[in-house]
Amino acid sequence: MKLIMVRHGESDHNVNDLVQGHTPSKLTPKGKFQAKSVANFLKTENINKIYSSDLTRAKETAEIINESFNKDLQFFKVLRERSFGDYENGSFEDFHKAVAESNKKYHQFKPKNGESCEEKGEKMMEFINQISKENEKNTVLIVTHGGNILEVLFRGLNLSRENYKEYNPRNCAVTILELGANGKFVKNIINKCPWSGE
Repeated sequence: MKLIMVRHGESDHNVNDLVQGHTPSKLTPKGKFQAKSVANFLKTENINKIYSSDLTRAKETAEIINESFNKDLQFFKVLRERSFGDYENGSFEDFHKAVAESNKKYHQFKPKNGESCEEKGEKMMEFINQISKENEKNTVLIVTHGGNILEVLFRGLNLSRENYKEYNPRNCAVTILELGANGKFVKNIINKCPWSGE
């Protein structure tokens, strides 16, 4: 299975530097441009299935990309960004302060009424393992959220969390992995931003 993962385009909450989680937030005009750039970048890919988070920013991104592919879009709650619980709609400064005061590592910190990165990562891998059985020879596109993509990279490629900044996807970054018959991922492209001109 060829797995293409795309983070959603720039959202209103991204611009305002607010914690999103499950909070609805629409794409900005820049975010829509980013999604169109991704669609153009992926036009040579023979995409068979498109799965997306059902949150507004991801849904809008997936719909824009799908204008070039005309596939049956499927939306899943499991592809949502992790829940930040009581910190949603608040500042990242407050959230990071809470993480520091908890004396836990970032990926282990579970906000009140929310999820930890570890918990979300396990759910992501369960979903990917499930769809890989149905799409052994297919190319699938997943439109999701930055933290989810990071968790797949950490687990799928055995990357160190200490280097998370190097792998943290920007808006509409494209990551392409190949899942071999041995169940191991091989990296093809990591966090390519077609809209940036890089």
